[in-house]
Amino acid sequence: MALILGLREGDEFEVGADKFRVGEVLGKFKFTLVRATGRSSPSPRATSVEVADDVFITVALQPQNGVARVAIDAPRELPIKRPDYHRQEAAE
Repeated sequence: MALILGLREGDEFEVGADKFRVGEVLGKFKFTLVRATGRSSPSPRATSVEVADDVFITVALQPQNGVARVAIDAPRELPIKRPDYHRQEAAE
């Protein structure tokens, strides 16, 4: 089962050691995904895109404009994190 995150442009997430950022939300079912290395991955269409070993990204239903609904399917042993949430918790 995939984890679905609602992300805006510039929001980041990590899957294991791989870091990603939502580049642009181009419409209800299209966004660009940028790796921490600077390489851009095209947004997924109707099928999943493998962005790392056994890690697949799919566009999920997007009820709000400007929000990318990112479905992440990865092995259970890989942690999936939102660094911005960890920074907020550390500051409190």
